[in-house]
Amino acid sequence: MKKILMIAAEYPPCLSAGVQRTYHFSENLYKLGWQPLILTAHERIYKKLDNNIAVSPIIAQHCYRAFAVDASVHLAIKGKYFDFLENPDKFSSWYYHGCWLGKKIIKIEKPDILWSTFPVSTSHRIALTLKANSGIPWVADFRDPQKNDCEDNYYKKNITDLAKRIDQETVASANALVFATDKMKQLYQKAYPSVNPNKFHVIENGYDESLFIELKKSSADNSRFTLLYSGELYLHGRDPIPLFKAISELIKEGRLDSKQFKLHFRGSGDGRTYGTLLDELEILPLVEFLPPISHKESLQEMMNSSALLVLQGKTFNNQIPGKVYEYIAANLPILGLVGENSATESLLKKFSHAHTAPEMNIEKIKQALIKAVSNRIIEKSDTTRYSRKSRSLSLATLLNNTFAETTPFSTSKV
Repeated sequence: MKKILMIAAEYPPCLSAGVQRTYHFSENLYKLGWQPLILTAHERIYKKLDNNIAVSPIIAQHCYRAFAVDASVHLAIKGKYFDFLENPDKFSSWYYHGCWLGKKIIKIEKPDILWSTFPVSTSHRIALTLKANSGIPWVADFRDPQKNDCEDNYYKKNITDLAKRIDQETVASANALVFATDKMKQLYQKAYPSVNPNKFHVIENGYDESLFIELKKSSADNSRFTLLYSGELYLHGRDPIPLFKAISELIKEGRLDSKQFKLHFRGSGDGRTYGTLLDELEILPLVEFLPPISHKESLQEMMNSSALLVLQGKTFNNQIPGKVYEYIAANLPILGLVGENSATESLLKKFSHAHTAPEMNIEKIKQALIKAVSNRIIEKSDTTRYSRKSRSLSLATLLNNTFAETTPFSTSKV
């Protein structure tokens, strides 16, 4: 069995949307003939834990955690800390022990290939060092892009010169580059036109078929229409305020029944930021902010909802949230408030029960919301091509091809 050293800051029991890609790749790759060796960070950097995720014992015994702290939490004094402590990211401390531990793993386990995943630049930085020291072929994964063609992208401010250099060196040094959407791939090909186009690949996110087999649609109270959003909120890119205003206007116009409608936010904070506005809009009783729950529980909650909400502003036009694939698997009406001509809009338009609108256009949001509320008949569609199993098969094929195309390496430098 060939071995793959997977370098990722987020791994179970981390509770985050980002952990699912790495976790499912590792589980499915083992079934496809690859032994995953996990190089990850200490659990202290995870803000929330999900102890319900069951990592297979054969993988768990090869999970190595390097020392790491979150600069914004562990190195802050009264909430303040020096900028250099989060260069290239707030987990930069992971690099030093991560490299040491990675070299040790390579010496003992002799992996056949390296794999690392962004959006934590430090994971690619560790892989850069390990690749330089060992010559092992390397597949660099981009769950999110560092490059972004949105001119008013708020997050550009947080990209340091070191992070830019890591991005450039990753594109140059990795044997293969994998992106979670075709738009991300195109973005990087445009940014690096001299790089061989055969180096760029797309493997999208997906949903776990095995979990959905266990889920059942609840027959509980169906008299109230419940619209569910699962995930984080923030003003730059995932702003619910236009939706709040649309709901308020629809109720005042008599087109939406306040007694029959509920908007739930799961794992999106306590909602205090929006309390005054919701009260002014006279919809405070209709909006409920709920605490985080395990990934499996969140999937069951999706199944029990009437419709599912996607918030993905133009800042993220090149990305598709991982939960969108779970929304698709749930086979329920979807309301997508997304950037025009975005990757998410392109995906949702393939489904007749998905209704999209520009994320800031209140009139169009109203139209899409009414369609979602009225969407009672859902056409069954084959969604297996969006499964994590299918995506992992694509990755295994790429790993096998990358391994076959590279010269056998020597670990003498490690």
